[in-house]
Amino acid sequence: MTEHQPSLQAPAAAPPTHPMAIVSLVTGILGLTLCVGLGGVIALITGYMARNEIRQKPGMYTGEGLATAGLVLGGVGIAYFVLSLVLGVLGFMFAMAFSLCATLGLSPWLGQRSALLLAGLGLF
Repeated sequence: MTEHQPSLQAPAAAPPTHPMAIVSLVTGILGLTLCVGLGGVIALITGYMARNEIRQKPGMYTGEGLATAGLVLGGVGIAYFVLSLVLGVLGFMFAMAFSLCATLGLSPWLGQRSALLLAGLGLF
């Protein structure tokens, strides 16, 4: 009868998470909350860098999921920033149109075409 003796070798350690993947995820989250424009750009750049290096050197790093999440959050943050910018510009244009109508003594409710025409005249 043979007895089983425990092995003295430690189990193999898992590869570390790529630091750029963590940076991508954190800046992606910040890009949705605090640093709306800049955070998304940094998340996209670091996410692509981390994911490419993880794929080129399999087994050396983990964190492809974190990098992908950072990419998604960065893209959503940039889309949110662009949408906010477009809505802000449109809001400014309509505010200028109503201001111009008030200055000229016209009713701002002349119709959609008239308001857009006045907005174009007021800004361009």
